[in-house]
Amino acid sequence: MSASLPLRVDVRCRVLSKSPIGLGTKGRKTSTTPGGLKARAGVSSGAFEREHGRKTTTKNGRVLAGFFTRSSRRLSTKREAFVDPWGVTDAEYTTLEANLFAASLFPYLFFLFFLGKPETAFPKRALFGFKFLLVFVFATIPAGIYAKVHYSDILANVDWLHGSAESLLTITNLLIVLGMREGLRDAERDAKEEQERAGQGTSGGTETMACSSVSSYGKNSDGRIVDTSTKNDDDSNVNINSTFALAGLTLLVVGAAALVSSSSPDAIAATKDSIVDVADGSVVSSLIASAKHGEPDNALSLPTWVIHTSSLIEWLVAMSLIWNYADVKKRPSYKGMTWGMVTSHASGLAACTFHVFYNSPTLNSVVALQAGLTCLGNATLGIAAFRMYQEGKRLGISSNGGDEDDAVSVLTGSRALQPPSSTSFLETDAFLLLKLLVVSTLVSAAVKWGSLFVDFPFEPSLLLAYSMVLFPTLLNMNAWKKLSNDPTKKADQLL
Repeated sequence: MSASLPLRVDVRCRVLSKSPIGLGTKGRKTSTTPGGLKARAGVSSGAFEREHGRKTTTKNGRVLAGFFTRSSRRLSTKREAFVDPWGVTDAEYTTLEANLFAASLFPYLFFLFFLGKPETAFPKRALFGFKFLLVFVFATIPAGIYAKVHYSDILANVDWLHGSAESLLTITNLLIVLGMREGLRDAERDAKEEQERAGQGTSGGTETMACSSVSSYGKNSDGRIVDTSTKNDDDSNVNINSTFALAGLTLLVVGAAALVSSSSPDAIAATKDSIVDVADGSVVSSLIASAKHGEPDNALSLPTWVIHTSSLIEWLVAMSLIWNYADVKKRPSYKGMTWGMVTSHASGLAACTFHVFYNSPTLNSVVALQAGLTCLGNATLGIAAFRMYQEGKRLGISSNGGDEDDAVSVLTGSRALQPPSSTSFLETDAFLLLKLLVVSTLVSAAVKWGSLFVDFPFEPSLLLAYSMVLFPTLLNMNAWKKLSNDPTKKADQLL
């Protein structure tokens, strides 16, 4: 995930000594201890101790290394008993995942190409958010390579590196949400002004377009239909609220990155020592101590869970904003983009599901599913963007030159993240960021520590894992189907 969504790269690394079941020399089965030492059937205890310098015990002719933790022993037992029902090897899954993730880049570039067309008239700051996703993609690749070379493990098991990379996905989704909120505010204001002009029988200097199915458009001096929803900027006024909103977004991301960085192995050890010093009567410490299971070493930290959870929530918020934007602008094709985002959200669910089961190798097919959903989701987004472009071209719509704006002007324009002056604080972007942080933290804490009180995260099940991806996706699709059947309703924006 993981929390990502239209395009995700999960560089996976497999090491034989880390596999729960491997094949030793001469076809003999090998088993792996948590420390990564292999014990071969038929090897004597003394020989094993001389080779590895560790105390061992024997049982039924097999040599087993000691020092198993309760959770590690249970997970190891489950993995050894697992047989892939599809008959696909670990190496084949790794190849499939890598190929699908790589292939998903091409439909996403197709999507960006048509989304940025003047005829599509997509809000510029939201467009920048979708483009920023490429930063996440190309940053995740070296992060995965570093995890493989330095830690000999997959990226998902190196928490500080994993969370830092995934934070770029959170930035992407926040930019999309805030950009769409601004675009929706502009569209609603322009629609209201157009209605007032129509009621007064004046044109306000702009000739209203003949097509009644489109609002917030007018003709320029050349007689060409343009999007006028962003033409009222007053560049001479300094927008203090915009500056504060952007600063808040920056602090939120930097703070999350700092928290994730503190989750490095040394910092974790220091944190555990400090937890021991907490009074025994503490409610939180007593609650965690009563859990049925201990937390595995590769469990995601709370900041990393917050990053994943917020990405899923932000994506849903963006879907609802785009849906409402389609209603205000009278552009039905925009709703097709919301439908195209459903598959990408399912991809994010697959990533989080894999983490719920502590990245168990028995669920490799879930990661392959995530890669397939990513590829399919980017394709549906590309189709949606092409339809939006075709609709705008058919209506003769073009942008007002916004394509020439650079990233700085897009992010720091005088109306960036700026609500109307009459808007209460509860409707501002700053309050939205606060709600996102609170809700994501609460959900993440419930998932992280609540999973210690149940058995299923420690007993990986393909059926359950697929259900955790399928059923929420069906509920998501059903919600948009109901809205499609009743055009008078607006999409709930969740937050």
